[in-house]
Amino acid sequence: MNKQAKISPEPLGHKKSKTWQSILKFSCAVGVIAICSGYFLTTAFSGGDDIDRAELQKISEGMKNLGATHLKKVTEPEWDEAISSIPLDKQSKELLTEKLTHYKNQLIENKNTVPEKAKLVLDDFQLVWLDLWDFAKQDGDIVQVSSAGYSIQVNLLKGVSRIAIPVDASHSVNITGMVDGGGGITLGVNSSGQALSLVISPGQNYPLAVIF
Repeated sequence: MNKQAKISPEPLGHKKSKTWQSILKFSCAVGVIAICSGYFLTTAFSGGDDIDRAELQKISEGMKNLGATHLKKVTEPEWDEAISSIPLDKQSKELLTEKLTHYKNQLIENKNTVPEKAKLVLDDFQLVWLDLWDFAKQDGDIVQVSSAGYSIQVNLLKGVSRIAIPVDASHSVNITGMVDGGGGITLGVNSSGQALSLVISPGQNYPLAVIF
């Protein structure tokens, strides 16, 4: 009687080799898909600013020669509204109000007796309005505004965000880049009704000279 020939099973090592080849091919395919998807998402949906090199160069040069930015003082009737807009706890807000009142009273009491230079120093602590926005595309840019020991983090929107910030005798407001949504942190600043354009990088600190 003829016995049917039996097919010998594949060696175990060969099976393992085929299995690993399949896994490797699958991993490569997934990797290629991920890279392509990432590239597509980055280019199509990054939302980054679309500013050409010439305009960026012009803005950078302008920032080097930028004079003092004129900001509007917060008037006394506006104090409560302005201070409430600063992210401070109740005690810090009370201390800021007290400091503003102290400087105001000193100016009144010493108006005719303090030398002119001293009066200027007393008049150098002010609460001012600062208007900020993203002048390019609203893409998630974030900055931190610091002055006279106070700091405020601002998410830049297409529309204007108005904040109040105290300014001391240094007459300087420091703007630090926190998050870049793409293409640089594109910051618009309102100065006496004129729009200023600044472009900074995350971690970069830009001292903005101000007058009021």
